[in-house]
Amino acid sequence: MTLLYLLSYLSHIPGEGLCCVGTYVLIVELLKSEDQVEVVKKQAENQAKEYARITESEKALQKKLETLTNELDEEKKKARDFDNLKKQASQQNEEYMKLTDNYQELLLKHENRNEDKKND
Repeated sequence: MTLLYLLSYLSHIPGEGLCCVGTYVLIVELLKSEDQVEVVKKQAENQAKEYARITESEKALQKKLETLTNELDEEKKKARDFDNLKKQASQQNEEYMKLTDNYQELLLKHENRNEDKKND
């Protein structure tokens, strides 16, 4: 609309032939440049929005990574604790079995003594 208005204005100026054509060309170039500036501004705006979105996404992913790393560390600690508990249970079982065997041996010795005393 602005371009048409300027063209009609310039075409009605008498005696300005070449000057009007040069002015017309400059105005057209100026309008093209303004359009290009608007396009570049919109692109910059879109890029800024995309950058903000990517930055926010990166922060969220970093936070999730930290959370998962902490969870993994906790699970590893639980696994170590469980392994230690299994080892302790195994050692206690072995000790219990040794005590049971010793008890059986002592019981047999005691029974043998009692039988020897009866036989005497």
